[in-house]
Amino acid sequence: MKKISLTTWILAALVAGIAFGAAFPGPAQQMGILGTIFLRLIKSIIAPLLFGTLVSGIAGTGNVKTMGRIGGKAILYFEIVTTVALFVGLGAVNLFKPGVGVELTKGSGPAVAQTSASLSQILEHTFPTSVIDSMAKGEVLQLVVFAFMFGTACAAIGLKARPVVEFCESLSEVMFRYTNYVMYFAPLGIFGAMASTIGERGLKVLLNLGKLVATLYGAQAFFVIVVFGLVSIVAKIPVRKFIR
Repeated sequence: MKKISLTTWILAALVAGIAFGAAFPGPAQQMGILGTIFLRLIKSIIAPLLFGTLVSGIAGTGNVKTMGRIGGKAILYFEIVTTVALFVGLGAVNLFKPGVGVELTKGSGPAVAQTSASLSQILEHTFPTSVIDSMAKGEVLQLVVFAFMFGTACAAIGLKARPVVEFCESLSEVMFRYTNYVMYFAPLGIFGAMASTIGERGLKVLLNLGKLVATLYGAQAFFVIVVFGLVSIVAKIPVRKFIR
């Protein structure tokens, strides 16, 4: 008997969540806890996986100069491509307007403080005072800075830092397996999130959600084909060989 794939389970949970939310709107709103738990599990992956992969990758170069060149190019690439991604996302949202017609009730989401930060404050916030505090708050950029400097120190020390690098490699492997386990919970999370949304807002919200998802995938397809296509041409990446 053929094993049912995780994607199939997720799609089935999506349909089941919609049906449950439409049939039992009251109890369905209580199912939102499943979606919240799934999101919390996803967030718990980020810090240890990021730290383990970055440190082992940076220290694995074994050469600080080589690592510096790679790091500089990576940062430049990240900044340029991320900026382009922001423009693509903003362009898609302003063109298709997937959120038009959706009325957000008070308390439907976390309040966002309207604050402006100066350049010096942004730069100061980039560097962590405590890596534990950065992990707890999910400050990804601070984690990247710490992991970069930590990996550089490991590469400079050499053999004496090998146990630490091996620990980070093992941590990466464990976190990838942990991610695999978390994804087993995805169908329940999708079911709970959809049931809660439909139970609270009704089936009419599916039109806006469908438009949002279509806009998301359309923008992603454009980004992958056009932007990554140009990057592969400029960097002379053998795409066909890579695909094979």
